[in-house]
Amino acid sequence: PAGVRTAHQCWCGTAVSPQAPLADCQRCRGNDSYLCGSSVSMATYLLDRVPPKASICNPSRVVLVGGAVTLQCTSLGEGPVRYSWYRHAANGSRQLLEVDGENMHVDGGQVTIKKADTSHSGPYVCVVRSDFFPDLADSRSMANAIIHVQTAPKVKLLASGQNTVGGQVRFTCSAAGDNPILLSWSKDGAPLGMMSSERVFIETWVGNVSSVLTLSHLAPADSGRYSCVARNQRIVDIVQRSDAASVDVRVNDP
Repeated sequence: PAGVRTAHQCWCGTAVSPQAPLADCQRCRGNDSYLCGSSVSMATYLLDRVPPKASICNPSRVVLVGGAVTLQCTSLGEGPVRYSWYRHAANGSRQLLEVDGENMHVDGGQVTIKKADTSHSGPYVCVVRSDFFPDLADSRSMANAIIHVQTAPKVKLLASGQNTVGGQVRFTCSAAGDNPILLSWSKDGAPLGMMSSERVFIETWVGNVSSVLTLSHLAPADSGRYSCVARNQRIVDIVQRSDAASVDVRVNDP
């Protein structure tokens, strides 16, 4: 982006006067140098300075309850900057981030939550201010981020029926936790397709996060370990995003 030219910093010999007004400087040769007073020993620098531009790496973060999460804000542009963090309130206003020394730490552009809970979910704003542009509108830049604190899924599996040749068994799987949760079935580690047949029937209710597997006309080949797996589709980089429950079935002669 185009810079903003400034000449409010003049050199007097080997000393620098950051607050020297432009009127105290004398124009030297060219348009990019100024001299302070009558000194000619050193000219000032005059930079095309770039206003700050805030940026947050990976601004959408997902973390499990009790896990740690970090937001990192950086700034592109000239000179030193100051960082401030805010949260959006329910009424739409921004509130300065309150720091809890035991659980939340702010170090410049970095915010770390050591043990997240659902109260930490929501949007965050990083504000970067530059002292190089104290009187200009572009002396401040903002970047937005959001944290989703999720509860890991927990599976419950119940079995009923008669596990005899020609009989029928019914497995009912339910999952608790934050949506979106996907339920799937497997036998001895091999996935069971969602397609139903005359002997294998799968019913799934997304809203209630439950699924029923029914095996009819049992045969000895149906013996094995049946498992229901629940996965949180939003949590893609965390091992605990899934949970499973299993039941062993042995088909006996009647």
